[in-house]
Amino acid sequence: MIINDYTPSEDIFRNMLIELINKRKITIEALETITSLSAQWFKKYINGQCSLDSLLESEKHFLTDLIILLTDGNTIDCDSRLKGIIDVLLQIYKFDLSTLGNCIGVDHKLITDFLNDENSISINDKYHLSVRIMFLYYMIKYPDYTKLP
Repeated sequence: MIINDYTPSEDIFRNMLIELINKRKITIEALETITSLSAQWFKKYINGQCSLDSLLESEKHFLTDLIILLTDGNTIDCDSRLKGIIDVLLQIYKFDLSTLGNCIGVDHKLITDFLNDENSISINDKYHLSVRIMFLYYMIKYPDYTKLP
């Protein structure tokens, strides 16, 4: 997922990564598992011994998006986040609202109502919608369980 065309400069990104490790307590081992980049690469990068250019373009995009989301992603409100995930299912994975509703076991009208006005459905309905949408997204995003850490 590419958030936008903005990629922080090398120093800004390195500082974001250091903040993520020091303040948010995400370990290099966790980052290694999430990204499949070696712990050695992270240590070298933090110490300025290598750059983002040492990565494949796809690795660089994934890593920069991941670090930005882990650093600033908590500022995105939950309703907007859920709408974004629904949009990915509709736009990227080519679901229509009816199929999406059928796959998660809810009436597609509930999804439509939420997309039109997040306050039009109850907190309980939002919770059930969120859990079901996230589970579907997880199943689609990681179809090959042998590749999971």
